[in-house]
Amino acid sequence: MSMMRLYICLFAMLLIMPVHGIAAETGQKEPVLNPNEQQIAPVQDGLSNAHDSGDGSEKAQAADANVKRAQARESNAQAPDATAKNSEHLVNIPIFFITDRNRELCSDKAQFVKFGNQRQYTGICNHDPHVGVAYCAIDNNRNKPITPDLEKLGWKTAHKHVEGAISVSLVDGCTYEEAKDQFYEDIYKKALATQSRDIFVFTPGYVSTFESGLKEAARFAYYAERPVLLYSWPSKGKLRAYSADEASIEWSQDHYNEMLIELAALVDRENPAKIRLLSHSMGARLALRAIPIVHDKNAFAEISFVCPDVDDGVVKHYVRHFLTKDCKTTLRLYMSHKDEMLKISQFVHGGYARFGETDGLVMAASPYKKALPSSSCNIAAEALKRFQTIDFTEMDEGPLGHKIPVHLVCDMSLTGKPPSELAIEAKQKSHADCSPVMLNIASMATDPAEDTASYFKIKMTYKAPLLHAVKEKLPVLHTFLGKDWTLK
Repeated sequence: MSMMRLYICLFAMLLIMPVHGIAAETGQKEPVLNPNEQQIAPVQDGLSNAHDSGDGSEKAQAADANVKRAQARESNAQAPDATAKNSEHLVNIPIFFITDRNRELCSDKAQFVKFGNQRQYTGICNHDPHVGVAYCAIDNNRNKPITPDLEKLGWKTAHKHVEGAISVSLVDGCTYEEAKDQFYEDIYKKALATQSRDIFVFTPGYVSTFESGLKEAARFAYYAERPVLLYSWPSKGKLRAYSADEASIEWSQDHYNEMLIELAALVDRENPAKIRLLSHSMGARLALRAIPIVHDKNAFAEISFVCPDVDDGVVKHYVRHFLTKDCKTTLRLYMSHKDEMLKISQFVHGGYARFGETDGLVMAASPYKKALPSSSCNIAAEALKRFQTIDFTEMDEGPLGHKIPVHLVCDMSLTGKPPSELAIEAKQKSHADCSPVMLNIASMATDPAEDTASYFKIKMTYKAPLLHAVKEKLPVLHTFLGKDWTLK
C-alpha cells in the first residue's frame, strides 16, 4: 500500500512539472503579433500589386479606399492601448530589496541590475548581500490616484503597459557598511512619511525568482500603501529544485538574521518604526528560525505566516518564546484547506504535518501553556490573545491553492479586519477542550476572561470562479491529495 501511495505522488509531481517547471526553466513566451499590422499588411500589398499590375485606376482607387479604412480601424484600436499606459491602470512603486542571489551581467540596460538563481557566494561568504531599490509596475486595479502622500512614498505614473520591473539599482557606497547604513536610513525616512510608521518585510517562498518576488512585494506595497522591503533568498525558481531550495534557504539564514537586527534598531529611535514580517511557504522558515535571536528585542509588531511550509513540530519549539509578559508581537497564520501543495510536502517529508495545514497557532502553544506554573498562567492567557489563525479557504484559487491573499493580509495587519468585500465568520478555539466557541464578530476581540487564541474564517461576499480541473478530471489524484498522511 505504501508503494502505491509513492507511485501516486510521483504521478502527481509529473503532472505538475510540465506546467510550472518547464515554463520556469525556459522563460519563453509565444510571440504576440499586433492585429492591426496583420490587417494593414495585406491591404498595402494589394495596393502595390494594383499599381504594379497596371490593371487601371479603378483597382488603385479601391486599394486606396481599403488602406484608409484600415488606418481608421488602426486609430480606433489604438485608443485602448493609450489608456492602458495611463496611471489609472498601472502604477510604478518602489520596493527596497536585500538579496544574496548572484549578480548577472546585463548589458542591454545600463541602469538595470539583474540577479540570478544561484547563491551570491559558493565559497567563503563575505556577508555583504546586495541592497538597493527597484521600481515595479503593478496593476492599479482600485484606480488609486497618486496623491501627495503616495508621492512621498515614491509612487510614480506608469509608462509601461505590462507588469514587472522598471528599474533595479543598488545603493551607492564606497563600502558595504556605508551602503547598508544609507539603505536602512532611506527605509526609515519612507516609514516616517506614513502616520503609522510601518515597514512591511516580505519573504517569498519556494519556486520564486527575484522578479516574481518583486511583483508580489509591489502588490503588498500597493494595498498597504507602506514601504515594503523584499528579502529575496536564492531560490532556484524551479519546481524540481525543492531540495536545492531547502539547502539555500538554510544557507541564507544568517543574512536574514542580520537584516532583522538592523531593522530592530529602527524601533529604538525617537520616532520608532513598526516592523511587520510577512512570509510565504518555504520563506516562513527564515522568520521562524530567527525567533530565538530577535524575540527578546520586542521590535516586531507582527509576524505573519502565509501557507507556511514548515514542520509543525518545529513551530511548537519556537512559539513558546512568545509566552512572556514583555512580548507584544502578534502572530498570524494564514491557512487554507485547499492548499494541496502542503499535503504533497507532508508526504515528501515522511508524513510530518506542515504548519500551514494544522490548527495553527491555537494548538501550537497549548502544551507550553499547560506546562507553565500557576503563577504564569495569567501571562500565558494574555499572550495567547495575540495568536491568530485566519482561514482563507474560500478565497484560495487554483487547483492546488497555496496562494497569497495580499489584500487580506494588508488589511488585517493595519486594521485588524479584512477588506470590505470580505465577510467574517469568526470562531474561537479553547485550549481546555479544543472545542470551537463563537466569538463576538463585531469586536473581533476575544473575551479577556477566556484563555483562548483566535480563529477567524474568511467568507467571500461574492462567488468567484475557481479552477478545479485536476480534482474533477483526476479523481485518483484528488483521493491522494485528500488523504490524511499524519503519522500515527
